[in-house]
Parts: sequence; structure tokens; C-alpha cells
Amino acid sequence: MSRDLFGLKDEPFSAYPDNKYFFSSIHHDKAITLLEYGLNSRKGFMLLTGLKGTGKTMTCKILKENAKDCNVSMTRYEDSSTDKLMLDICKGFGLEVEEADRQELFGLIMEYFVDQYKEGKNNLIIVDNAENISDESLQMLNKFMEIEIEKCKLVQVIISGCPELHDRLKHIGGDLGPKFTFTVELAPLNLHDTVEYVEHRIKTAIGDDDQHLFKNNSYTEIYNYSKGIPSEINRIAQKALAIAKEGKQAKITSSHIKMAAARLYGVKVSRRSGGKGMIMIALIVVVIGAGLFYRDTIISFFDNQVTDIFSVVMVQKKSSEADAPAAENTPEVSESDSSGSVVQETIPEQPVTDQQESVQTEKSAADNELAQQKLQSENPSAASEPEEKIEPEPQADNSKAEPEHITASTSEDDAAIDTELEEAQPEEPAFQHGCITANSGLKIRSGPSVNTELLGTAPSEAYIELYELSEDGNWWKTKYQGRFGYMYAKYIKIVETPDQCAN
Repeated sequence: MSRDLFGLKDEPFSAYPDNKYFFSSIHHDKAITLLEYGLNSRKGFMLLTGLKGTGKTMTCKILKENAKDCNVSMTRYEDSSTDKLMLDICKGFGLEVEEADRQELFGLIMEYFVDQYKEGKNNLIIVDNAENISDESLQMLNKFMEIEIEKCKLVQVIISGCPELHDRLKHIGGDLGPKFTFTVELAPLNLHDTVEYVEHRIKTAIGDDDQHLFKNNSYTEIYNYSKGIPSEINRIAQKALAIAKEGKQAKITSSHIKMAAARLYGVKVSRRSGGKGMIMIALIVVVIGAGLFYRDTIISFFDNQVTDIFSVVMVQKKSSEADAPAAENTPEVSESDSSGSVVQETIPEQPVTDQQESVQTEKSAADNELAQQKLQSENPSAASEPEEKIEPEPQADNSKAEPEHITASTSEDDAAIDTELEEAQPEEPAFQHGCITANSGLKIRSGPSVNTELLGTAPSEAYIELYELSEDGNWWKTKYQGRFGYMYAKYIKIVETPDQCAN
């Protein structure tokens, strides 16, 4: 890190999870919202999965930080015994425990849960890095779910791990599998979120929103090499900063990203010119040189070929012209003589006189008329329809028409017209009153989808105006602080008056 070169006050791409660098992508925002809903409604078991490095630990830490009226014990699972896991859970809740067996630990924890319930508080156990959690430990956590007061579970459990954990729990024996309320999966970032992620961390480390250390052409390379996984983005960006620092360059370009990937993953950096390009250039030079060297020979060869072709064409043309008069208007008729051989005789065509032409015309007309009558008798619908007669339009009788009287409008008429226009103005659409129920607030988007532009966030218990519910029932068109947008309907409560909302 170089403060003089980049102006960084902190390490923006550290591998250690730090809440102040947390970037809430669409997937992370959805995961936190669902987990908070499960926590507040006391749903019991919840499962958080995602590829390594997608931000599961950071998401759990943000959830712990935002939890209200809830005691949270977050522990990282190690390949240890169930007794060790229970001891870590006790320490997470701040319980002072000396040497005790499993049964004593279980009784101590349950007593703590009952006391907290009486005080109106919830309890949450988060087991992170739980890919290899034992069946025995799962059964122990399941026992916490069996004790309820007034149909309320005293503790909620979130297990976090890689996607393989979900597949394993689906086929686990006993009654544990069906008790998982829902599963939340963190997906890698897309290209847009990758850009926002890097910019967010740089601006947080510098403390200035106008600083842009990474050039636009570097983001595509970061995304291609990291596949959108935040931990890999951190590694590549950190290495690129070090490479730029070595060259005393204040901006990170795509070249720095490629060099960083080469050092981290052993990826070869592509060159602009290579051996294939040189070979193609050499072949082109050889072809052009050969053409110039044999220029006279090639021209002479093509001249001879063109002359021969022209001579053949002229001979064929003269031969066809000589045969043309004899063949004109002389169809050939073949007949057999007594010897069985075929004799071809040319019969000259007789000229057609005017009288014959007239007879043929009359005959053709008669034949056409007979054919038309036959067609009509076989298909009456095909008969020609009678010619449509166009009736003349009636003329206006100007002698009886009275002139139209046009009068000037008075002030009373103008007032009446203004009143009608005011009444014709569209009324403001009716709306309902609503409150935000999500503890972490609710995102406001430009359309009824999580893939649309993020406009802002409405805090928890904020008052909003509800105008229209989407056809699928998942989104409300809302108005918050004079601005329209769309919010997720699941965390909106319809109320009678705005006073029922805290904010």
C-alpha cells in the first residue's frame, strides 16, 4: 500500500472480513432480508450456502450487527467434538462456563434462553464454515428447537457453508432435514456488481467518492479472471495495486490486471503480435513477389487463352446463322416408308388469310362463351356478380337551408368552460398507507424486479404510499419522500393511517 501514490488510508482488499467494506449486492441484500425475516418470525433452522469466497461470513456478521432485541452467538465450526461446539456457543452468548459435561452445558444454555424470552429477547446461533459439521452436532442443535414457550421457539439457528452442505442435509437421516425453514444461496457477482464492488472498497479506503484508481478497461479483466467471486476480486485487485506501485503508475489498467492474474494463477499474458501473424505476412510477400517475377508469362498465357475462346465463339456463331433460315417456321414431321426407315419431310407452313383469321376468332369467342356457361351451371357461386350501380350523392337543398348562427362567447361561457376543464382534469390515483417491516430497511428500485436500478432505501418502520400491486403480488408501486419506485411487497404492512408507522 502506498499512501503517497494512491492516497489509501487503509487496505481496501484485505482478506479479513471487515464490516465497513461490506458491499450489498442484489444477492446479499436478498439473503440478509430473508434471514432477518426468519429470525424475527422465529422460523427455527435456516441454511445459508454459497461458493467459497462469496461473502457468507460477512453476511452473517452484518446480520449479527443489525439484529435488534436478539442475543447472537456466532462461532466458526472446526473439526472438533460436539462438546467443543457447545462450549463455543456458551462463550458466544457471554456465559461463563467452567469444565462441564454435555448435559450440564445443554441445561445451562436452555436456562439462559428461557430467561431471555421472559425479557422479550430472541436468541440466534450462527455456525459458520459448517461444511464438515457432524451429524451428532446437528442433532444437538436440533434439540434446541424442541423446546417452545407459547408456540415460540426460544432460539433460531443459521448454518452457513458451501453448496454441498445443502445436498448433504437433504438426505440426512432422522427428522432434521424437514425442519429447515428455507435455504438462501449467495451467487457470485455479475459484471455490474463487480465494478460497484471495487469502486465501493476504493472509495471507503480513500474517503473520497470522486477517486477512481481503476480504469474502465480493467473491470472486464477483473470479472473474467475472478468469475465474480469477491475473495478472488480482492486478490487480483491487491496484486494489481502492488504491480502499479512497482512501476510508479497511479492508475490501474487492464495490463496490470493481466499481469496480476499471471502471477496469481500462472495465466500467460497475450501479446499483440505473434508467430502466426509473421507467417501470414511472409506468405503474402512471397505471393506478391512471385506474381511480379512471372508477370509477362502470366499475361501471355491469358492472352492466348482469350484468343482461342474468341475464335471458337465466332465459328459457332457463323454456323448457327447459316442454319437459321432453313429451320425457321419448318416443324419436322416423321413418317415411316415401306422399308421401315424414318423419312423426315419438311412441310411449309401455309399463310393465314384474313377470312380464316376472322373465322378462328369467332370460333374462339363461341368456345369461350360455352365454357363460361358450363362453368356457371357447375358452380353457380362462380357466376359473375351484377355490376354495382353507383347512386349519385344527394345534393344539398340550399334554398331551404338556414344559415348557421355563430355567436361570440361571453365571460359567463368562458367561466363555464374553465369549470368543465377543471372537472375533466385527472384525479390523483388513490393509494393505501403502508409501513416497512424489514429491520434493515427496504430497497427502492426503478421497476418490479431485483435486476432494475436501485433508487434508494427506506428505513425500517418508514411510512410509504402504496399505489399498485404487481400481477404476481411480489411488488408494490410506492411513493416515499415524494419519489415513486417499487418495493418488495413481502416486507410491507398495510395500515389504516400514517400514524401507525414509527417513521
